[in-house]
Amino acid sequence: MATFSGSANVSFNNSSSFSLSGSSSFSYLSNYLGDPSHLANSWNANSNRFMVATVSTLLLGIALWIVGFIGQAALIKAAETLKRNGNITLREALRNGVQSLAPMMGVAVLLYVPYYFASTLIGRAMAKSIANDITAFPTIPFALSLLILFPLGVLVSAINPLAQQGIVIDRLGIVSSIINGWQFFWRNLRKLIFIVLVLALLLVIYTGIMSAVLLPLAGGTVFPALFALIETGNISIGQVLSIVGFSLVGVALNAPISAFVSVVITLTYCNLSEDNRKRQKK
Repeated sequence: MATFSGSANVSFNNSSSFSLSGSSSFSYLSNYLGDPSHLANSWNANSNRFMVATVSTLLLGIALWIVGFIGQAALIKAAETLKRNGNITLREALRNGVQSLAPMMGVAVLLYVPYYFASTLIGRAMAKSIANDITAFPTIPFALSLLILFPLGVLVSAINPLAQQGIVIDRLGIVSSIINGWQFFWRNLRKLIFIVLVLALLLVIYTGIMSAVLLPLAGGTVFPALFALIETGNISIGQVLSIVGFSLVGVALNAPISAFVSVVITLTYCNLSEDNRKRQKK
C-alpha cells in the first residue's frame, strides 16, 4: 500500500516547488508527459503502490457513484411527492432511493456501455491515425465522432434521466423504463427542446465558473500528490487531507446545480405525463 510520509515536501525532477495557483503543477505535468522514459522508470519503481492507489481511487469512485444514485432517486421521489402536495420524510426518500438503486444502475449500464465502447473504438482509430501521420487531419475518425458519438451521446443523456423518472415514479423495470424514456422523449420532443437548451446553457456557464475555481485548487492539491506518488511511492498526510478537502469542495459546489436540474426534470416529467394522460382520456 502507498506509504505516508510525515513531511509535506517532496522533491521533483524538472519542477519547482508547487504553489497554490497550480501553475508549477501544470508546468510539471507538461514536462513529465513529454518524457516517456521518466514515466516508465517511475512505473517500474513504484508499480505496486501505484496500482493500490488506482484501485483505491476506483473503489472510492464506485462508492460515490452508488451514493449519487441513491441521492438522485431520493430527490426525484421527494420532488414528485411535493408536486402532489404530499408529505415525505428524509428517511422515506432515502429508503426509496435504496430500492431504486439496482434498476437505476442497470439503466446506466445498458445506456452508457455501448456509448463508451463506441467512444473507445473511435478514440483508438483517431489516435492511430495521428500516430501514423501527425500532420494529417484524422478525417474518418472525426467524421465518425460527429455522426455517431455526438448524436448517441445526446440521446443517452436525454433518455437516462427520463428512464430514472420512470423507475422512481412509475416503478418500471430496467428495460421498460428505457422504452418509456424513449417514448416520452419522442412524444414531447418539441416541448423538451427548449427546457434541454436552457439547462444545457446553465450547465455550461456553471461548469465554466466551477472550472475556474477548481482547476487552480487541483494544481495545488491533487497534482502534487499524484506526482509524489508516481515519483517516490510516498504521499504525505497533508497531501491526503488536501485531496479530501478538494473532493469535498467539488461535491459541495456541484450539489446545487445537480439538485436544481433533477427537480426541473422531475417536475417536467410529471407535468407532461399528466398532460398526456388527459389527452388520452379525451
